[in-house]
Amino acid sequence: MCALTIVGITSLPLKADLPSKAESQDIKVGNQTFNIKLESISEAKIKIAYLNLKDNTILIEALANEIATYIKANKEKIDVIITPEANTNALAYAVFLKTGIKYIVLTKKRRPDMGPDAISVPVKSITTAQQQELWISEENIQKIKGQKVLIMDDVVSTGGTLNATKELVKRAGGKLALAPLVCFHEGEKHEGVQAISPTILPVIPL
Repeated sequence: MCALTIVGITSLPLKADLPSKAESQDIKVGNQTFNIKLESISEAKIKIAYLNLKDNTILIEALANEIATYIKANKEKIDVIITPEANTNALAYAVFLKTGIKYIVLTKKRRPDMGPDAISVPVKSITTAQQQELWISEENIQKIKGQKVLIMDDVVSTGGTLNATKELVKRAGGKLALAPLVCFHEGEKHEGVQAISPTILPVIPL
């Protein structure tokens, strides 16, 4: 997700190798380097990288190639991919085309077609300043029940979204055979999370 998802604003590790006036950051994906903009989050008084995975097709393709390589090396441990909406939707589809591994998108709102047994867990995003929820539909619960699930997201900052996703997988009866997979660590390297890129995205205090 482009949003920096956290349990609480004050829990965010404030670390940066860039000055507060920096406007962009180079990121490494495979053998390619991309320059992405840094954006201020006024509520948290920080500046973070704006990771656009909605229509930056070159970046999406580069990340999908690296993720596909990882998945093919661990294919026996993956039946289905689960990812929170919405920044990783296009990436999940690109990975599906390369690997054939189907994916499920968790939504932030309950849709009318999700069924009476849909389940949710709370998660808080710094960009909304209000608690949100992650939802999985009744149909998708059946798709991951008893299956080996790989959690995939764009970044991990404090792990709020990943923890919420783990809880949904557990409640839906899925199995986690691998650590969650993200494109980037943010702020610092996080134990128990696999990143595709060696670049740690900055979190710059303002």
